[in-house]
Amino acid sequence: MKACKKAALAVAAFFLAAEFSRAFEWPARDFNGENLNATFAQNRNGRFNSSQIFREVDDVTATDDGRLVMVIFEHQEGASWFDSTLGNCTIIAHEDSLVSVYGNLDEKSAVSFSKKRNIVSGTSVGKVGDSAWSDTPNSLEFQILDTSKKSVLNPLMLMPRVSGTQDVALDGITFENRLGRVFEISSTRSLQAGTYNVYKIRRDLNPAYTSTLYLNGAEIERIVKDTLGIENGLLAISGRRAYSANVFYPDSSREFLGRIVIPHGNNTVTITVRNNLEKERSLTYNIQGN
Repeated sequence: MKACKKAALAVAAFFLAAEFSRAFEWPARDFNGENLNATFAQNRNGRFNSSQIFREVDDVTATDDGRLVMVIFEHQEGASWFDSTLGNCTIIAHEDSLVSVYGNLDEKSAVSFSKKRNIVSGTSVGKVGDSAWSDTPNSLEFQILDTSKKSVLNPLMLMPRVSGTQDVALDGITFENRLGRVFEISSTRSLQAGTYNVYKIRRDLNPAYTSTLYLNGAEIERIVKDTLGIENGLLAISGRRAYSANVFYPDSSREFLGRIVIPHGNNTVTITVRNNLEKERSLTYNIQGN
C-alpha cells in the first residue's frame, strides 16, 4: 500500500505542475516563507477561508506580471462578487486565466495603485492596512482565482517551496454515521456496516493539506485542499464528491477527513494526512463490520 500511496502523490504532483507551469513570487517584500501558517480552506466563522493570510507584513508586492483589473475600496457598492471582508483590495489578471487579489490594503495605497495598468512582478502594490474584517493586525488577505474554472486556488500551490519542521497532527479519530451518532475509534473495534464520515481533532496551526482513506488496502477517498469550487452557491472542497464547510467543520473541534463505507466482516482502515511541508502521519485500525 505504501507504493500505491507514493504513486498517487507523484501523479497528483505531476498534474499540478503540468496545469500551472510557473510559480508566483511571495506577495510581500522580504517575506521568505518562515513562520507561514496555512490558512486556506480552514474554518472561518462557519465558512471556508478562501484566503492565504500573510501575517505581520508591511509592503505588498505583485506576485507575477499582469494587468490591473480594478481596485475595490472599502464600502464600495457593486463589488459583491468579492468577499466584503477583504476591505480595500487590488485585483490583477495574469496568464492562464489566473487572477491575484490583495486585500486589507490601506486606502492611500489603493488609490495610488489604481492609476497603474501593466504590472511587473515585484511591483509595490501598497501597504497593509486595517480595512478587512481580519482578526490579525498587519495581515495581507491574498487570493488566487482561476476564472476559467470559477474556482479559488490555494496560493501555496504556486508559491516558492516552503521548508519547515512543523509536524501534522492526526489524533482524536471519530466516525459519524448517517444518524449523527459519533464513535471514538480508539475504543471501538466494531461498527454496524454502513457509511461514515471520518473526523480528526482540528488543529489551527499547520493543518492537514491532504487526507486519504484506505479500506483493506484500496484507496477510498483522497481530499486535497488545493481548490475551492462552487456547489449549490457555496464554496466546497471536492473528494469523490463536493463537501461544504458545514460537513468539513461540523463544530469547533473536528475536521473532516473523508467518507467511508464499512462492509460486513473484518476490515483494515488506514488514515493518512499530510501538511503543506510534506510531513505525513498515518493511523491504522482493525474494524469489524456487523
